[in-house]
Amino acid sequence: MKPVVSIIGCGWLGLPCAQKLVSEGYQVKGSTTSQEKISTLRASNIEAYLCNLDEDDIPSGLLDCDILFINFPPGRGADNLLPRYQSRIAKVIQAAEQAGVEKIIFASTTGVYAGAETNEMVDELQTPKPTRVSAQAMYHAEQSLSSYTKQLTILRFAGLVGGGRKASGFMAGKKDLPNPNNAINLVHLDDCVSVFHQIVAKEIFGQIFNVVSDQHPTRKEFYVAQTIKAGLEPPTFSDQTNSSNKIVSNAKLKQTLGYAFIHPDPYLFP
Repeated sequence: MKPVVSIIGCGWLGLPCAQKLVSEGYQVKGSTTSQEKISTLRASNIEAYLCNLDEDDIPSGLLDCDILFINFPPGRGADNLLPRYQSRIAKVIQAAEQAGVEKIIFASTTGVYAGAETNEMVDELQTPKPTRVSAQAMYHAEQSLSSYTKQLTILRFAGLVGGGRKASGFMAGKKDLPNPNNAINLVHLDDCVSVFHQIVAKEIFGQIFNVVSDQHPTRKEFYVAQTIKAGLEPPTFSDQTNSSNKIVSNAKLKQTLGYAFIHPDPYLFP
């Protein structure tokens, strides 16, 4: 019998993940902060719950599951971003403990590697040293969840593209951007969904995986090509280098899951 899966955060990534599982015959529960989106979830045969973690208790029915996917970002820019995200994660952990849920998948970010002292390949053995507050919040969440359960799988997603997010729009028209020769680390939504499905289907827990496409063109090469292809104004780049050049490795993911990326080359992202 297939496990019941609950997803806290049915947004850009969570909704297609839920829809994929439903198509494979799973019972899926999902939460949203938007009353309007309840009908969208129900139309996809997802058992829908309205839940704002800043204001509401987590509905008990949502945590009546075998596997929990925690999939909500901390956001950016807010003064209280770090304590607010810590509070949300603590609320989820408390509810999971009360419900007896131990198998957890957490959507994190390769941004946790931002402060690593290397210009080479970065893998899951690297000790994260996040610099941006949002990445610090996610790394703290990783640690909190790891303390709660040993059956935690962390998916560190690279820059997310697809599902309406076009890489060409990220940098179009911008001037004098730094780090022209730094490698990019991106992944397509299709691969995010596929990797998540395989983790659930194979019940792979107690792991950390980088989810990032195979190829890593430079920022200048990639964003100029993408904007020209989309008919937008290409960005310009300075010679300034103000961050380390990280190439995030996906070798562990491919080896452990036997995974072949649907979109291995960012140049060819649909």
